[in-house]
Amino acid sequence: MASLVLTDSSQLTSDSQHLVTTHEICQVTACNETCKVTTFNETCKVTTFKETCKVTTFKETCKVTTFNETCKVTTFNETCKVTTFHETCKVTTFNEICQVTACNETCKVTTFHETCKVTTFKETCKVTTFNETCKVTTFNETCKVTTFNETCKVTTFNETCKVTTFKEICKMNA
Repeated sequence: MASLVLTDSSQLTSDSQHLVTTHEICQVTACNETCKVTTFNETCKVTTFKETCKVTTFKETCKVTTFNETCKVTTFNETCKVTTFHETCKVTTFNEICQVTACNETCKVTTFHETCKVTTFKETCKVTTFNETCKVTTFNETCKVTTFNETCKVTTFNETCKVTTFKEICKMNA
């Protein structure tokens, strides 16, 4: 089973990304009021971050409906739109093979492959490919990258990119 590398809050800045994960298929869990995260099974991980990470949090009434085995996501209701990584970027629904469409020129989103990897980042921030166990990576305004389990190795970023880990409050919750 995958595990998360956790640190205490002293290693986190105020805009650090917090992650809570579960291996229950298609279950949505919340970290805290400032950062709600949807995480799916090992083959389809998708994460949204708080507003300071250029993603709006879910409203309390926003529930993610179930996903099928190929990671198809149903549409959120009109009162809960997910914004990703740049203020002008909108997330579209996934198709059966977990693909995501690109937003616009200010926010590039890579397509998923079979294990639903996604990488999103600012136009000034470069990230290299992750291995199969590293599912999702996202950057905030200062190019902080989220890291996942101990087998997910992150290679070098540009000068402004710092690697962060997560808060104790965001422990794995199965």
